[in-house]
Amino acid sequence: MNTKRYSPLTVSIYGDHSDDFVCHQSVLNEQGYKIQAYDDCKEFLSKSSSTDISIISLSLLENFDADSVAGYSEPFIVYDFSTDFPFNNANPFVYEAVGYFIEKPSPRDIGLKVEVGLLLHQERRRVSQRLLDLNQKFGTNRDIGIATGIVFSLSGLSVQESYDLLRKMARNKRCRVSDIAKALISNQATQAKLHDFESLTHWLSDLVLINLDRDN
Repeated sequence: MNTKRYSPLTVSIYGDHSDDFVCHQSVLNEQGYKIQAYDDCKEFLSKSSSTDISIISLSLLENFDADSVAGYSEPFIVYDFSTDFPFNNANPFVYEAVGYFIEKPSPRDIGLKVEVGLLLHQERRRVSQRLLDLNQKFGTNRDIGIATGIVFSLSGLSVQESYDLLRKMARNKRCRVSDIAKALISNQATQAKLHDFESLTHWLSDLVLINLDRDN
């Protein structure tokens, strides 16, 4: 890594061989990496929000309690110089790492793994967000489908007309169709007040204050 970064990256080192990384501090500083070493787990975790990426000793991962691990969302690289790591390791936290050091690194090794690790972390976040968006979309479609079925069963309207009615409600209320759908599902699940089209129209009128004209 011969080109200095425009904006320095903060790299936190936690572990029993941190000197193998800190010894390259002057070179890494020139390349745009700010190295900070910690030997206390709580102090290290308290600084995680101000760290761009961490390098953590495998042997000290056991110091991370379950709550700390669950709440740790920053990218990190794991190192171990004495075993056949990362193969056959039982610690599930290891597999969240964005890189591994299995031998003492050079400044170039550190810079390369940090850059690649950050790219991998960004890609993971993009994929996770896409999956979250898909799950939310599936949930929204499911709610709308259930609500459309409720209107259909109570109103005598067609499926398309039932869905159009929900859409009309959402437009008048200036909210999403899914919001109307959730309210309708919740009413049926917790109160079960709606037994026919008349009770449905009264409830809808109270909810969204619109004129429900079936011939519109």
